[in-house]
Amino acid sequence: MPDDSTPARLSDHLLNVRQFGAVGDGQTDDTHAIQAAIDAATALSGQVYFPAGVYACSTIQLKPHVTLTGCATWTYWYYKGSVVKLIDPTARCLFDATGAIGVVIDGLALDGLGPEGQQLGSGIHGIMVDDTLPKQRPPWPFEDVVREDTLRIERSLIRNFSGDGVHLAGIWVFTIRHSMIANNLENGVYVHGYDGYILDCWLGANHKAGYGAYALNAAITMTANRIEWNHAGGIIIAGGNHYNITGNYIDRSGGPGIWLYTNGAESCSQFAITGNVLHRSGALWHERGEIANSHMVLDGCRGVVVTGNTMSVGQDDDQQGVFTPAYGVTYTQLRHCIIRDNVLYEGALRQLIRDLGDNEETSIIVRDNIGSLAKPEASE
Repeated sequence: MPDDSTPARLSDHLLNVRQFGAVGDGQTDDTHAIQAAIDAATALSGQVYFPAGVYACSTIQLKPHVTLTGCATWTYWYYKGSVVKLIDPTARCLFDATGAIGVVIDGLALDGLGPEGQQLGSGIHGIMVDDTLPKQRPPWPFEDVVREDTLRIERSLIRNFSGDGVHLAGIWVFTIRHSMIANNLENGVYVHGYDGYILDCWLGANHKAGYGAYALNAAITMTANRIEWNHAGGIIIAGGNHYNITGNYIDRSGGPGIWLYTNGAESCSQFAITGNVLHRSGALWHERGEIANSHMVLDGCRGVVVTGNTMSVGQDDDQQGVFTPAYGVTYTQLRHCIIRDNVLYEGALRQLIRDLGDNEETSIIVRDNIGSLAKPEASE
């Protein structure tokens, strides 16, 4: 319950977690106070405000049509402003947004580090939707319309979790914008679902992919993101369809910068991959075989166009590590695809465009991809 000495509301629909008993000193368990504020906001379709501080807590269950907002003064390296810190090593996630349609998370820094400076627990996600049941239908006159989640994550830092930074299983309609999702032990963003936008984000130094979609996934737009230093690869998609991957900077991926492959009988199809910059892909921090030593891998794709991208080799920062990748674009088993008008100036070490065969040659176009092989030893 709110502290009676001061008003719980900043306005009729804006509630302050401090007035519900949250301390924000990084030591006190604020779980119950934060949950009470969110529960109170549910009846109002209101907003819960986190003043600057460090709020230690276990899993928080988000509720429909509630906005969580804070001071977004975090930086590339530091948790600052309004920080929500995980303290429960047995939790499944920090924020559980399952069933919380219309929820907004804006301006918060989510911290998954334990007291020893390591990711807490095992497989704990920062923000999670785990909705494997059919979507509920709203009341008349919309009873024949399936509910859309409409999750929005804005201006937030989600870092150092032992699972995915953002884990969206069974999601339908979401946006992630202007956020940094980094240093998580699984994927930066994991998606099993439909209809999403990931715009103007940093997805960096995650131990799997910056963006990973390995089950049913479709209708996703990824634009103007910086996707860098992810150990397994930048963007890894199995059996997805209807993607727009445009204008991203994908740097120093451990595997391919972009990797599309089949998921059982489901091919990746209807992709537009245009205007991206791929640099220093295929660093091979995790053993994935020679095919991963490429900027881009297209395996079993249908209806995919790759055009207007630029790719180049490189090594780690400060001129350390090996130069990669060996190959520019590696492809196999393509049908009705175009790989054309890409530039690979010093784009690979061995081969700019690598055909592994078994393509439907009459239905693919691979041409006018200009560039040169890099010879890093010449500059040493």
